[in-house]
Amino acid sequence: MILCAACASLSPLAQAQFAEGELPLGIPGLEEVREERELGPGVLYTRIARAGVGGPAQALLDQFPSDSGGPPAVGPWVVHVVEIAPDAPYELDLVAGQDSTAGRENTTDITLRKGALLGVNGGYFVTNEGDGITGEPAGIGVYDGILTSEAVQGRANFVLNGAQVADSSIEELWTELALVDEASGEHFLVDGVNRKHGLIRMCGGVGGDTPGQENSTGLGLPAPAFFLDGGLPYHDWTCVDDSELIVYNDRLGTHLPPAEFEARVGADGLVLSSGPWTDAPVEPGTWAVTATGAEPVAWLQARATVGSKLRYTQRLLKMDGSELPLSPALEITNG
Repeated sequence: MILCAACASLSPLAQAQFAEGELPLGIPGLEEVREERELGPGVLYTRIARAGVGGPAQALLDQFPSDSGGPPAVGPWVVHVVEIAPDAPYELDLVAGQDSTAGRENTTDITLRKGALLGVNGGYFVTNEGDGITGEPAGIGVYDGILTSEAVQGRANFVLNGAQVADSSIEELWTELALVDEASGEHFLVDGVNRKHGLIRMCGGVGGDTPGQENSTGLGLPAPAFFLDGGLPYHDWTCVDDSELIVYNDRLGTHLPPAEFEARVGADGLVLSSGPWTDAPVEPGTWAVTATGAEPVAWLQARATVGSKLRYTQRLLKMDGSELPLSPALEITNG
């Protein structure tokens, strides 16, 4: 007899190998049906249906009934794959829902609106108001070279630095953001872009973030011990911070979220207005910065006076420390 807290053993079935060309999903030997269709020159669509019926899969189903608490990985799954040749006569594009941070739009509707051959769903985003602005990317967003949401520090992202397949890559990215008082040269850390104060979806932020009391599933699960410093990304969790500077641009797509103090700034960096928070949207060609917490509020109040000049600096860094320059061709979605 073996007595243990958690035991695992491999059956002959579990040790079986996937056949050549078989999708390595679930257990080997599942029934698999593939349908291929050319959508256009150099664009091949494949639909893979992998079903948990019959053969070895049925044997596992018989061994582990549905109420056993340990259902085997037998599906069914449907996987959609699009392969694009490097010389295909098409351009790639990343598009935000309703072309704004707060906008939400079905993938099909975006595809039709853009007149595209095909569309694929993109990154994660906030789905309820308790985690931030609904529709806001849960991680970095860059469209037409404009940073619309800060990175979940170090998490993987899809980068498109051009319009061709060869221009795409997967990169782990960090954002370094700061506000600079042009008169004194003093700078202050900017915590986020186009989001609610104090709510950092997927965590991995800067400036002293800490885990919230529970994740958005409502399960009330405690944050894991390794995460107590709040500096790591953590999927489906929202971190909190009661002391922040947040910058907003005219891609926000909604009213300015609540804060203790705000400043409205022109494209040239000159402060147009400052004072208590107002919920007016950001006007085209301008940007706004808001503050919560004693230190950020004091810093902004002292420097964001009408006619003074503020500079907003943004750096995107790769894992190797090199910088990814913001340019009109750059677009990024989180993963």
